[in-house]
Amino acid sequence: MHQALYPNSPDVKLDCRRQAVNVVAASSIEGRQAIHLDPEILLAAIASSAALLFGPPNIKVEAVSHPAAAPVKGAVFMITARHHVSPDQVVVTGRAEGVVDGKRATLRLTLTAAASPGVYGVARQWGAGRPWVLVFTVSTTAHDSNAVAEAVVRVAADGHVLGIDYPMGKLAGGYPWPRKVTPSEIDAALGAMATKGQ
Repeated sequence: MHQALYPNSPDVKLDCRRQAVNVVAASSIEGRQAIHLDPEILLAAIASSAALLFGPPNIKVEAVSHPAAAPVKGAVFMITARHHVSPDQVVVTGRAEGVVDGKRATLRLTLTAAASPGVYGVARQWGAGRPWVLVFTVSTTAHDSNAVAEAVVRVAADGHVLGIDYPMGKLAGGYPWPRKVTPSEIDAALGAMATKGQ
Protein backbone atom coordinates (compact mmCIF):
# COMPACT_ATOMS: atom_id res chain seq x y z
CA MET A 1 0.00 0.00 0.00
CA HIS A 2 1.35 3.36 -0.91
CA GLN A 3 1.79 5.58 2.13
CA ALA A 4 1.27 8.96 0.59
CA LEU A 5 1.68 12.61 1.20
CA TYR A 6 -1.57 13.88 2.71
CA PRO A 7 -3.50 15.11 -0.35
CA ASN A 8 -4.49 18.35 1.38
CA SER A 9 -0.85 19.46 1.28
CA PRO A 10 -0.42 22.93 -0.30
CA ASP A 11 2.47 21.54 -2.35
CA VAL A 12 0.24 18.91 -3.94
CA LYS A 13 -2.50 21.46 -4.72
CA LEU A 14 0.02 23.91 -6.19
CA ASP A 15 1.50 21.17 -8.36
CA CYS A 16 -2.01 20.16 -9.52
CA ARG A 17 -2.78 23.73 -10.55
CA ARG A 18 0.51 24.03 -12.46
CA GLN A 19 -0.15 20.72 -14.21
CA ALA A 20 -3.68 21.84 -15.07
CA VAL A 21 -2.35 24.97 -16.74
CA ASN A 22 -0.09 22.75 -18.85
CA VAL A 23 -3.04 20.58 -19.86
CA VAL A 24 -5.10 23.60 -20.85
CA ALA A 25 -2.21 25.03 -22.84
CA ALA A 26 -1.61 21.76 -24.63
CA SER A 27 -5.31 21.43 -25.37
CA SER A 28 -5.45 24.93 -26.85
CA ILE A 29 -2.51 24.19 -29.14
CA GLU A 30 -3.85 20.83 -30.30
CA GLY A 31 -7.52 21.62 -29.83
CA ARG A 32 -8.43 21.90 -33.51
CA GLN A 33 -6.92 18.54 -34.30
CA ALA A 34 -8.49 16.93 -31.23
CA ILE A 35 -11.95 18.24 -32.14
CA HIS A 36 -11.53 17.18 -35.74
CA LEU A 37 -10.24 13.71 -34.91
CA ASP A 38 -12.06 12.83 -31.69
CA PRO A 39 -14.11 15.32 -29.63
CA GLU A 40 -14.01 12.93 -26.65
CA ILE A 41 -10.25 13.48 -26.32
CA LEU A 42 -10.72 17.22 -25.89
CA LEU A 43 -13.63 16.74 -23.49
CA ALA A 44 -11.51 14.39 -21.36
CA ALA A 45 -8.67 16.93 -21.31
CA ILE A 46 -11.05 19.69 -20.22
CA ALA A 47 -12.52 17.51 -17.48
CA SER A 48 -9.06 16.58 -16.19
CA SER A 49 -7.98 20.20 -16.24
CA ALA A 50 -11.03 21.29 -14.24
CA ALA A 51 -10.43 18.57 -11.66
CA LEU A 52 -6.78 19.57 -11.31
CA LEU A 53 -7.59 23.26 -10.93
CA PHE A 54 -10.06 22.67 -8.09
CA GLY A 55 -8.13 19.82 -6.50
CA PRO A 56 -9.15 16.39 -5.18
CA PRO A 57 -11.20 15.63 -2.09
CA ASN A 58 -9.18 15.44 1.12
CA ILE A 59 -9.45 13.19 4.14
CA LYS A 60 -7.50 13.09 7.36
CA VAL A 61 -7.82 10.61 10.23
CA GLU A 62 -6.48 11.17 13.72
CA ALA A 63 -6.41 8.72 16.60
CA VAL A 64 -7.97 10.07 19.80
CA SER A 65 -5.93 9.71 22.99
CA HIS A 66 -8.79 10.55 25.35
CA PRO A 67 -12.15 9.52 23.84
CA ALA A 68 -14.13 11.08 26.71
CA ALA A 69 -12.70 14.50 25.78
CA ALA A 70 -13.02 14.14 22.01
CA PRO A 71 -15.13 16.59 19.93
CA VAL A 72 -17.46 13.62 19.52
CA LYS A 73 -17.60 12.01 22.94
CA GLY A 74 -16.42 8.42 22.92
CA ALA A 75 -14.75 8.65 19.52
CA VAL A 76 -11.50 6.76 19.06
CA PHE A 77 -10.85 8.40 15.68
CA MET A 78 -11.70 11.83 14.31
CA ILE A 79 -12.14 12.20 10.55
CA THR A 80 -11.88 15.48 8.68
CA ALA A 81 -13.18 15.54 5.10
CA ARG A 82 -12.88 18.46 2.71
CA HIS A 83 -13.83 19.16 -0.90
CA HIS A 84 -14.60 22.26 -2.93
CA VAL A 85 -18.22 21.29 -3.57
CA SER A 86 -21.19 22.12 -1.36
CA PRO A 87 -21.10 20.25 2.00
CA ASP A 88 -24.37 18.49 1.19
CA GLN A 89 -22.66 16.92 -1.84
CA VAL A 90 -19.84 15.38 0.22
CA VAL A 91 -20.30 11.79 1.39
CA VAL A 92 -18.14 10.32 4.16
CA THR A 93 -18.32 6.62 5.03
CA GLY A 94 -16.34 4.08 7.00
CA ARG A 95 -15.95 0.34 7.20
CA ALA A 96 -13.89 -2.20 9.13
CA GLU A 97 -12.28 -5.09 7.29
CA GLY A 98 -11.14 -8.16 9.21
CA VAL A 99 -11.16 -11.94 9.52
CA VAL A 100 -13.79 -13.45 11.83
CA ASP A 101 -13.99 -17.23 12.38
CA GLY A 102 -11.65 -17.75 9.45
CA LYS A 103 -13.76 -15.73 7.04
CA ARG A 104 -13.33 -12.20 5.69
CA ALA A 105 -15.79 -9.80 7.26
CA THR A 106 -16.82 -6.24 6.47
CA LEU A 107 -18.50 -4.07 9.08
CA ARG A 108 -20.15 -0.79 8.13
CA LEU A 109 -19.21 1.90 10.62
CA THR A 110 -21.43 4.63 12.00
CA LEU A 111 -19.84 8.08 11.86
CA THR A 112 -21.14 10.84 14.09
CA ALA A 113 -20.95 14.43 12.87
CA ALA A 114 -19.14 16.92 15.09
CA ALA A 115 -20.09 20.57 15.49
CA SER A 116 -17.64 21.63 12.76
CA PRO A 117 -18.72 20.91 9.14
CA GLY A 118 -16.87 18.01 7.57
CA VAL A 119 -15.65 16.60 10.90
CA TYR A 120 -16.80 13.22 12.20
CA GLY A 121 -16.06 10.93 15.10
CA VAL A 122 -16.16 7.15 15.12
CA ALA A 123 -16.46 5.04 18.26
CA ARG A 124 -15.06 1.53 18.40
CA GLN A 125 -17.47 -0.80 16.62
CA TRP A 126 -15.10 -3.65 15.72
CA GLY A 127 -14.28 -6.63 17.90
CA ALA A 128 -11.19 -6.91 20.08
CA GLY A 129 -8.59 -9.64 19.91
CA ARG A 130 -7.98 -9.57 16.15
CA PRO A 131 -6.41 -7.12 13.67
CA TRP A 132 -8.57 -4.82 11.57
CA VAL A 133 -8.16 -2.53 8.62
CA LEU A 134 -10.41 0.52 8.82
CA VAL A 135 -11.22 2.33 5.58
CA PHE A 136 -12.66 5.85 5.60
CA THR A 137 -13.85 7.32 2.31
CA VAL A 138 -14.76 10.81 1.18
CA SER A 139 -16.55 11.17 -2.15
CA THR A 140 -18.98 13.53 -3.80
CA THR A 141 -22.18 13.21 -5.76
CA ALA A 142 -21.12 16.15 -7.94
CA HIS A 143 -18.23 14.54 -9.86
CA ASP A 144 -17.07 11.31 -11.46
CA SER A 145 -15.23 8.38 -9.86
CA ASN A 146 -11.98 10.37 -9.68
CA ALA A 147 -13.46 12.51 -6.90
CA VAL A 148 -12.68 10.12 -4.06
CA ALA A 149 -10.03 9.86 -1.35
CA GLU A 150 -9.51 7.21 1.29
CA ALA A 151 -7.66 6.78 4.56
CA VAL A 152 -6.60 3.30 5.65
CA VAL A 153 -6.00 2.61 9.34
CA ARG A 154 -4.21 -0.56 10.45
CA VAL A 155 -5.34 -1.60 13.94
CA ALA A 156 -3.57 -4.41 15.80
CA ALA A 157 -5.39 -7.09 17.80
CA ASP A 158 -4.64 -5.21 21.02
CA GLY A 159 -6.20 -2.02 19.61
CA HIS A 160 -2.90 -0.30 18.92
CA VAL A 161 -2.85 1.83 15.78
CA LEU A 162 -0.01 0.59 13.58
CA GLY A 163 -0.34 3.20 10.85
CA ILE A 164 -2.59 5.46 8.81
CA ASP A 165 -2.11 5.45 5.05
CA TYR A 166 -3.52 7.63 2.27
CA PRO A 167 -3.46 5.67 -1.01
CA MET A 168 -2.32 7.74 -3.98
CA GLY A 169 -2.41 7.03 -7.69
CA LYS A 170 -2.14 9.08 -10.85
CA LEU A 171 -4.50 10.59 -13.36
CA ALA A 172 -4.16 9.83 -17.06
CA GLY A 173 -1.65 12.65 -17.45
CA GLY A 174 0.54 11.26 -14.66
CA TYR A 175 -0.59 13.73 -12.00
CA PRO A 176 -0.69 12.47 -8.39
CA TRP A 177 -4.24 11.91 -7.19
CA PRO A 178 -5.89 10.10 -4.26
CA ARG A 179 -7.41 6.72 -5.00
CA LYS A 180 -9.30 3.88 -3.36
CA VAL A 181 -7.46 1.13 -1.55
CA THR A 182 -7.66 -2.20 -3.40
CA PRO A 183 -9.02 -5.45 -1.92
CA SER A 184 -5.60 -7.07 -2.39
CA GLU A 185 -3.96 -4.29 -0.37
CA ILE A 186 -6.43 -4.83 2.46
CA ASP A 187 -5.83 -8.60 2.39
CA ALA A 188 -2.07 -8.04 2.41
CA ALA A 189 -2.30 -5.70 5.41
CA LEU A 190 -4.46 -8.16 7.36
CA GLY A 191 -2.13 -11.03 6.44
CA ALA A 192 0.96 -9.10 7.51
CA MET A 193 -0.53 -8.25 10.89
CA ALA A 194 -1.63 -11.84 11.48
CA THR A 195 1.79 -13.20 10.51
CA LYS A 196 3.53 -10.83 12.92
CA GLY A 197 1.05 -11.64 15.66
CA GLN A 198 -0.14 -8.05 15.80
